[in-house]
Amino acid sequence: MKKLLILLCASITLSFTAFADTGNAGCGLGYVVFSGSHGLIQQLVSATLNGTSINQSFAMTFGTSGCASMSGIVSVDKQETTFVAQNNEVLSEQMSQGKGETLAAYGEVLGCSAASINAFNKATQAHYNEIFTANAKTAQAILANTHKVIANNANLAQSCVKAS
Repeated sequence: MKKLLILLCASITLSFTAFADTGNAGCGLGYVVFSGSHGLIQQLVSATLNGTSINQSFAMTFGTSGCASMSGIVSVDKQETTFVAQNNEVLSEQMSQGKGETLAAYGEVLGCSAASINAFNKATQAHYNEIFTANAKTAQAILANTHKVIANNANLAQSCVKAS
């Protein structure tokens, strides 16, 4: 019975970790020891080492052992690109109509003031074909085209300023 219970626990644990992205063991001593290793066993041992050694807390606090790159701060560019990527179809539809909650939220993500959201909506509708061109197949391209529309509009250029 004990063997069956151990086998069941091991299979459940391994099934969860099988779906984990390699390299997700976190920072700490395990990160340092197994840096560059992407095998399942290395990741399991690395995660276990990170969890059992007290140095992971130290590494997170002081930015050592691979924790410096894991600050948790999302860059403005990444936030904007992620927003476009996740809302691409809805943005396309709402820009063509010149209104919508997602379009207004996009304006806010781009740093537009609440007072300028209506102007942002109208500008993106008027320049829809410049934003969603045949070559704009990625979120980065759509975002760059939206930035061009904002920059070419005197009112939006002043009211859509993202703090960095």
